[in-house]
Formats: sequence, C-alpha cells, structure tokens
Amino acid sequence: MSLTERSRNQANVFAAAITRATMTRGDLIADTGLSKATIARIVDDLEALGLLSPEAPAPVDGRGEAESAPRPASRGRRPTALTVPAAVGQVIGVSLGLQRTGVLAVDLAGRELSWGTVATPSHADVLATVDWLGGLIASARERTPAPLRRVLIAVPARVVDGIRVPNPPAAMTAIGEAEFLSLLTDAVGAEVVLDTDANMALAGLTAEGFIPDDARPLLLNMSTVLTMALVRRDGSTAQGASSSFGNFSALPFPRGDEESTLGSLLSTHGLEDYCARRGLALGHISELWGGDDELGRFDTASPSTARDAVVDVFAEALSAALLMVSVISDPLLVVLAGRLAPLAQRVLPRVTETLAEALDEPPQILVANSRTRAHTTSLGAAHMALTTVQRDICDRLANGTWARG
Repeated sequence: MSLTERSRNQANVFAAAITRATMTRGDLIADTGLSKATIARIVDDLEALGLLSPEAPAPVDGRGEAESAPRPASRGRRPTALTVPAAVGQVIGVSLGLQRTGVLAVDLAGRELSWGTVATPSHADVLATVDWLGGLIASARERTPAPLRRVLIAVPARVVDGIRVPNPPAAMTAIGEAEFLSLLTDAVGAEVVLDTDANMALAGLTAEGFIPDDARPLLLNMSTVLTMALVRRDGSTAQGASSSFGNFSALPFPRGDEESTLGSLLSTHGLEDYCARRGLALGHISELWGGDDELGRFDTASPSTARDAVVDVFAEALSAALLMVSVISDPLLVVLAGRLAPLAQRVLPRVTETLAEALDEPPQILVANSRTRAHTTSLGAAHMALTTVQRDICDRLANGTWARG
C-alpha cells in the first residue's frame, strides 16, 4: 500500500467513524468496502494518531456486572467497540439572542459536553461584549481539556462572508464593529465565525429531525430581525454576496403605515414599534397571541380592536412575504421560526388560504417550536462548526499533514 493510498484510506475510515457514536472494525469494513486486513492497519494508524480509541467499558453495578453490556450471542471474542475520543477536540455553537444566549459544546463525535442558556446583557462597547462572550465560551469548554477547534456564533442579523454584520440590531452594535471577531478569536484561542440565526435554526431543526434532510426548505426566522435561510437544489445553503440578500426591511409594506416594511412587521422590534405607533401598549410582544414564552406566561388582555388590527396586518405581511419567496425561490417547504412563530401559528389558516388562492402549488408550511429555539439554534451552530472541523481533519489525513494533538 503506497503512502498516498494509506493516507486516503485513513481519511475514508475516519470519515466513516465520525458518523457513529461507536463502531466495530466490522462496521468500518461494511461502511468503507476496505478489506479486513486494511481496516486493521488503518485502525492501528488512527489509534496512533489519537483519532480512534477503544470505547471505555460500561459502568459496573453493585454486583460487579456491566450495567448495559450486551451478552454475547455466541462463543468467541466480542468485537472491540471503537470511538472517536473526546480528547481529539471540541467545537462550540452559540445562539446570541437579544433576550437569551445559548452555548452548546460538543466533541468531534457530536456528543454533547455542555449546554447552558443565560440572559443576554446590554453592553455598551465591543470590549465588554468580547469579555462576556469569551467567559461564556470558556465556561462551556471546561468539561474536557480537549482543544477548542472552532466556534460558530449565530447572530440576529444578516452576515456577509462569515465575518461582517453590516446592519446589527441597535441593542447589539458591538457585533458590527470591525474588530469584534478578531478580538473574540484572540480571547478564546480558536477560530470564530459568524452566521445568521436563520441559517443555524435551519441546521438545528434538520439535525433534530423536524425538517427532512432532502426537503430543500426556506426558513424565515422572525425574531429581533427577520432573517432568511434557503437551501439550494444542490443541498448547499444560499449565501448572499452582499448585505442586500434577505433584506426584507428594504421592501415597503404600505398596508401597515408609511414606515412599515415587510422586515419590520415580521420582526419583534419592528412589530413593537408598529404597535406603539398604533397606540397599542404592550408589556411584552407575546401579549399579541397569549401563552408561554421563555420569559414567562403572557396572556392577551380583554378583546382589543387595536390588537386585532395589528394581527391582521401581520397576517397580510406574512402572506406577502411567503408569496414573494414562493414565486422567486419555489420552495416545496417553508419553515416559520423565531419568537413570532406562535403568532404565525395563530394566523396560519388565513395565510395558507391566501397562498392557495394565489398559487397553483403552494408550499407546505411548518411552524417550529419557539420555546426551544435557543437550543435548536445553538445545535445548528455546533453542528455546522463540527462538520467543518471533521472535513478539515479528513483533508489533512488524506494529504498526510495531520499530526497527533
């Protein structure tokens, strides 16, 4: 076996190994098509490189027996289970929201190491924001001494090239500062990239099984800012070349008032501003529909003509946005997510009726659970960071540049 062929086989076996929590040599033979002898050599190589190890034995109960160890079905040596050791590294996904921030750490086999959510403070400058986020990331990675390979932060804004936030929310201007990313990268000692919360919500909902892998959906994330995620026919996620991509705030919607845009009416801040202009005082945006929110339970007040009028305008704006993306992008599935998802669920019958009247083949519409969005978005961010790191390791194995540690 040539050195090049051996390196390529190492990459192929590792790529197969990371698709399972544990595996045997027989699993790797079945997954890669390599011979038993080749798998034996490559597994030895990967163990020497620190990328595979025998799985730790099952915990022992009070009788001295493994609690969950399977009993052999026949005589003979039980196959040794292998796993990607946690020491190889970890990645962290962050859901940076205006109200709450979630942080999820996983090892390179995708096993959860830590998860937590905290209230997002209001920071006046970029240094304070970097210090706070750096502290959260440091706490999340403490479960294991494994090196931190990558951090991906989902932000409530449009992101260009993974590094630039041209129009950050007014209460989160620090993420738009030119030095924000470099300062945070230095603080955590690992590569940090940014992405829109819509892309990461889409990745998280797919990882959770809410969205089928082959659905090629479009997702509207209706939270602080309306953001959009779109999966192309080839399975890739659309990335805009400029800040214009997904900028619904550039689209006027006169049905509201002279200040209304589709982006503002389908976001929490914009909808709150519209309510204020209409003379509707809200203690919390959830009062528009009533029910549980991550900050508590908010019931609608007594019947209100002003509130009903706002809900009507929201329904019309949502219908207009869905008609537009259906005509331009032709998605078979549209997912509505974010803090305003419960309001979208309330007006969904009206919206689907409008789409059915206007389109010969309207898309299927699913509404995601808004209460789990911090974990879902963090999961999506961690999953995308993990995929990048795994691919990098496979590439370095294939070209012979991976070294242990």
